Amino acid sequence: MSHFKIALLTALLAPLPATLPAQEHFTLGPISRIILIDIKPGRASEFWTDLRRTVRPLFDEYKKQGLIEDYAVNLKSTTEGPQDWDVALILTFRNWAALDTFATKGDSVSMSYYGSYGKRSGAGKQRADFSTTVGSFLVRNVTLKELPREPNR
Repeated sequence: MSHFKIALLTALLAPLPATLPAQEHFTLGPISRIILIDIKPGRASEFWTDLRRTVRPLFDEYKKQGLIEDYAVNLKSTTEGPQDWDVALILTFRNWAALDTFATKGDSVSMSYYGSYGKRSGAGKQRADFSTTVGSFLVRNVTLKELPREPNR
């Protein structure tokens, strides 16, 4: 075998040991989009009313149509300062493919809900009056696998 083929084979196989062992420790699960929101001082009532009136029905429709597996609303119990987040919205997707198609499919659901781009945009601008998105990121759920039983000595 030529030196080039050996070098190419080595380069292709080198990353494998770093990725393969992870799968022996856990099983991959769903993906979640976590959105961290800071409620502006004195605006909590507006935030919660909007969440109940517009966001929850929209998330319920996403779930009904199978675009998301579930959603959750979480309150932060501690604070690191005045610019910290207060609420985490979590949208859970079955897999990466569901997340990849969500923008297109979710757009049609939200347009059906709001009726026009202008109304949807207006709702977003109004939300900015009483809350700020502090962060948004993806996480993947994993289920730890059982360790093999050690043979009796």
